[in-house]
Parts: sequence; C-alpha cells; structure tokens
Amino acid sequence: MATTERQDRIAEQDILTMETRHGPIRFLADTGILKWRAETLLTKEPDTIDWIDTFEVGEVFWDIGANVGVYSLYATRAGKVSRTLAFEPSPWNFAALVRSTHLNNWGDRIWPYCLAISDETKLDMLHMKNAYFGSAQCSFGERVNQWGGELDVAFEQASIGFSVDAFIVTFNPPFPNRIKIDVDGLDGAIARGMTRTVRDERVRSVL
Repeated sequence: MATTERQDRIAEQDILTMETRHGPIRFLADTGILKWRAETLLTKEPDTIDWIDTFEVGEVFWDIGANVGVYSLYATRAGKVSRTLAFEPSPWNFAALVRSTHLNNWGDRIWPYCLAISDETKLDMLHMKNAYFGSAQCSFGERVNQWGGELDVAFEQASIGFSVDAFIVTFNPPFPNRIKIDVDGLDGAIARGMTRTVRDERVRSVL
C-alpha cells in the first residue's frame, strides 16, 4: 500500500480515542498491538500515570524509550508540560508516535526524535526482537534483553545514539525537569550517560 493511501485510510478509520481525566487522546490504532497500547494507556503502568499527574505547570518532560508515545501523549493532554521530547529509535514505533502526535494537533508540543539514548555518542546497530508497529524489546549496541540476557534478534538497522549529557551539550534542547527511562536492558547505560544532567537541580524526578 502506498504511503499516501495508508494516510488516507488512517484519516477515515483506525483511530482510537481514549478518554482520560484530562480529556480525550486520539491514537493511531490500525494494527492489533497499536490498539492494545492505546486501550491499556491507563492500566498497563498506573504508577507512570500517577507520576505524570504530579508534574507542575511549565515543566519539560523527556520520554526515553517512548515506543509509540502513549505517555508522551498523556503528559501533553494533562496540560502541564510546556514541551515533551520523545526519543524512540524503532522506525515503526517512531512513525506511529509521529502520526498520533499529529492526530491530536500537538506537533508544536511533542518533539519526537528517531534516535537511541545510551551511555555514549556513537553509530551502532539497533537490534530488534520484532519488526512491527508497537513492538518492544529493541537494544542499541549490545544485544541485551530486559533480563540482562542475549536478545533474540529478528531485525537490525544502523542507528545513532547519544548520551543524555552529550545531547544537551550538542543541541541545547529544552532542559528536562522530568525524565522517564523505559529501555529494555539498557537502563543502566542510559543512567551512566546522564550523570552530569541529574546533578542539575532543575531535574526534579527520574522514573
């Protein structure tokens, strides 16, 4: 199916609207797993939802390992963050994240970046257990799964990675007040790459 045909079809159907305490959020849901991710927004990780609800007006939220962006979208709908930076290296998940962002007309509030966050800045391979929209378990550099073992890889592609500290020094982006890290098996590496950042008093919490 041509890209424009898929966009036209999405515009007419396969959009799921989820109601939240802050108002509705529209999600791209034209596959089973995308629909499941939207439907479980409030129930899959309730602690993450509760944490986002503690954000204060004007804060900047960094969503590292955003997948298809359900928490980026929720944080934006909650209405307190001034900007969300969503980092997701999987091309399929990134595409879904961007599409859902624009379904809600939040392109000026959510800034998606198709890159990996790690402990150093480098070119390396992104290893993915699955290659479809909404899939999880991908690893940048190392072939490691969420339990520290070797990831069962079905697809690989070249990618670029930055440490949080280097990304801030290089690009001077909106500085994070809240940081969510959800990257299977590489959470420790990401933490090592943000030691300078988290010492800054502007960072109020990391999940």
